[in-house]
Amino acid sequence: MALCATIAGAGFAFSTWQQRSHDNAVREQDKLRQEQAESRAREDREKQRDLDETRRLEQIERDEYWKRREQIYQLLGSENPGLRLGAVALLAELADSAAHSTHLNETEKQHLQRHIIDTLCLQVRHEGQAANASKNSNEHSKIQQLIIETILERANVNKMNNFLANWSHHKIDLSDSNIITSVYISDFTTLSLINFNGSHFFKPVTIHRSTIYRLLWQTATFDSFLTVGDFEHPTKFGTDGFPHRIDRANIHNTTIITSRAYAIYRSPSTNTAMSGLELKSCIFLEEDCKCPTSCYCKCKGDTCLCNIHLECKCEKQCFTYGEIDIEDDTSSPSSTKQNPTLDIL
Repeated sequence: MALCATIAGAGFAFSTWQQRSHDNAVREQDKLRQEQAESRAREDREKQRDLDETRRLEQIERDEYWKRREQIYQLLGSENPGLRLGAVALLAELADSAAHSTHLNETEKQHLQRHIIDTLCLQVRHEGQAANASKNSNEHSKIQQLIIETILERANVNKMNNFLANWSHHKIDLSDSNIITSVYISDFTTLSLINFNGSHFFKPVTIHRSTIYRLLWQTATFDSFLTVGDFEHPTKFGTDGFPHRIDRANIHNTTIITSRAYAIYRSPSTNTAMSGLELKSCIFLEEDCKCPTSCYCKCKGDTCLCNIHLECKCEKQCFTYGEIDIEDDTSSPSSTKQNPTLDIL
């Protein structure tokens, strides 16, 4: 009996110890789960605080950008040319800082850049219109020159760095403007579409050592010398026609890529007695991509990358030699000037 009691007591003690150990393990697990839950909750609260702080800073920066933009707009409307010059520089600085902001998302950045580009192009038109009624057009010319240089610098792939905004894919709309400053485009590569249609250039325009994705200028008027390309450095651009009204134009060592047959209209300039166009060592190509969808140039769907970059390395060439259609309207009743000259060398 004593032995049985001893055994029973030992069994009871072991059972009690086992139950206590189990209870302790359960309590430890509950404590661990509670600590983990509290830790997760604490991490979630910290993440939410960080997110709220980030959103707060983003909103502050977003509001600050738009506030600065509105202040600059006020300066652009000033009658003081010095203030307008300063406003152009401030607007460029705003574009550069916004482009590299860590608090604005890409959509907001692109939206702001688009607004700034459109504002600068609008100011070019304003300066050209104001020059007609101003005694001192030189001030308006300087502001136009600064704006055009500001735009071209940021649209130039060759000038890309960690400080400037990248406008090399944005449309540059300088249409319907009186351009009273000389325009000099050199060592310039862009994927932008540049629109000069309807604009009137009163000073010389030079484009050389450049590659421009698309240049719209058929309805532009050039009252001074237009020079495109030189024999040391080739120039390349996509377009669908030459300007209809020019004074003198020399286009040398230039590759011109079109989407259809190229048209050259012989039409006198509005303000000169004689106009002339000289084409020398030029190549005319027409977009004709017949590559399969598996070709690298079709990596963005139906759009041919060769047509965008104006260069083809495909097995099947994306360009063919283009046709040139020359039309002469100098003998029309509305033409009062002498016939222009056209030299293709």
